[in-house]
Amino acid sequence: MKSKNAVLLAAVLGGLCAPSARADIVAANDAYHRGDYDAAVKEYRRLALAGDPVAQYNLGQAYKLGRGVPLDLNQALDWYKRAADHNPPLAEAQDAYGLLLFQSGKRQESIPYLEQSAARGEARAQYVLGTAYFNGDLVQKDNVRAYALMTRSSASGQVPKASEALATMDNYIPLEQRQRGLAMAREMELATQNQQLASIDPKTSIAPQRPTPAPIRTEEIPASTTPGVSYPAPAPAPVTPLPAPVAKIKPHIAPPIKPVRTAAPPPQVVAPPAPTESPVRSDSGHWRIQLGAFGDQAKAQRYGEALVARESALSDMKFFLVNAGSVTRLQAGPLASKAEAEHLCAGLKAHGQACIAAKP
Repeated sequence: MKSKNAVLLAAVLGGLCAPSARADIVAANDAYHRGDYDAAVKEYRRLALAGDPVAQYNLGQAYKLGRGVPLDLNQALDWYKRAADHNPPLAEAQDAYGLLLFQSGKRQESIPYLEQSAARGEARAQYVLGTAYFNGDLVQKDNVRAYALMTRSSASGQVPKASEALATMDNYIPLEQRQRGLAMAREMELATQNQQLASIDPKTSIAPQRPTPAPIRTEEIPASTTPGVSYPAPAPAPVTPLPAPVAKIKPHIAPPIKPVRTAAPPPQVVAPPAPTESPVRSDSGHWRIQLGAFGDQAKAQRYGEALVARESALSDMKFFLVNAGSVTRLQAGPLASKAEAEHLCAGLKAHGQACIAAKP
């Protein structure tokens, strides 16, 4: 009897795959999930050589992760590209190809693919492009577009480093350009929604059938220890890194923070003031630490409560929700000096928590 997962996959696979090919991919996926990588890769390769873009994407994933084949990023890039350049292209393959090109040192070559991914709403691509437009080392410097892309990446909640990067940009990009960036971010979001609506089949009110990417997931990119705006860590293949740009914020996509220990029952957290209010005057000389930026206020509140439960250093802190256009910044304080704020941030960063010193 087929598993529920296999039945669901068989129901949605279609368009570019014949029924027999869909069944073969489902069988290969089942083998992959059982840990029988050799059997899965053998089937993926047969279908990939026949031109199936889903199988090509799967085979690229297998080479990137070293599952059933030796880890080989050049082979991964080759199979990703075949699926990404298929007619019609496989969007997930375009995402994977652009990001791996960038991580492998082929940064300029990756830009067209990252632009397509970012337009579809891919948060990691938005983060990388936002950094590039801010530094102006891969594309022409554009503070407005950089702020718009980083705002969208931060609001997704998928790239925690984007929130820290956005806060860093606040210190370098003039207010008028930031406001234009927020307006552009809203336009980008609307364009993405329209693009998604355009792909809906009006006859059935569901997305038209197309090959579903295999459930082989790329490993999360390890977090960077470099503060500020950062590019993704290089892929695990020998590459020659670009020299750090002079007088620019150093270029990293961090994975979502996952607690590594069982949290104690959360203490009572004092509810923060309304987002537009600040209980600490900007001219008082007090400092705060900023712990992230979120797409909605409720998420920022829940994240603050979880942090208090996890980090004893924050147990005596007051939390503040600061309205900053389309995002809500989570801050804690007050602290007597910038040095004290940076010292507290250093301890939190050692536990994997993004943190920067901020003055209200």
